[in-house]
Amino acid sequence: MAEFGRRRLPRRSLIRVAVGALAIVAPLARSPRARGESATPVPRWGPPEAPGSTPLSLAIRNDGPADRLLGGDTPAARSVRPYALDGDELIPLAEGILIPADSFVTLDQWTDHLRLDDVTRQLTQGETFSLTLRFERAGAATIAVRVRRRVDAAGLPPIPSLVVGDLTISAAGVIPAPGPHPTPVADATPRF
Repeated sequence: MAEFGRRRLPRRSLIRVAVGALAIVAPLARSPRARGESATPVPRWGPPEAPGSTPLSLAIRNDGPADRLLGGDTPAARSVRPYALDGDELIPLAEGILIPADSFVTLDQWTDHLRLDDVTRQLTQGETFSLTLRFERAGAATIAVRVRRRVDAAGLPPIPSLVVGDLTISAAGVIPAPGPHPTPVADATPRF
């Protein structure tokens, strides 16, 4: 037994203290700053985002044969494309997102999902905009998308589900995102 001050601690307590300290210190040693790299802040709601891009979340119930979600169109962004998340890297899915037969699929930033790339205007909390989804089998379907954060979506009235063929599409939403950024002008002045 070890002794701290006048109180003696059992060996198990010392082991628990050591393991707890390692649990706190170990992630700090793996941080980019500890390795001499620059640290990029990660938003609390998910992985790092590309500027002018935001993930679309939605739920799709398929009561028929398999289909593919190929992408979409909206006035709120220059393109709406399918992506997969591999670690912290976004990978475009040229073949689209498979919606298996007789399934319920939730698409969000942590799974295969659609992204609004090159957002053309600021997406403000609470507003809605239209989005036309393109499916390989079911064709085109225009839905309403709400701009919201996951934590505060509870108090908003639900947007009705949309049925197109064998698919039922619901809970479409994006997180608030800034509008387009002006193209920066190259500055030859060194910054220290």
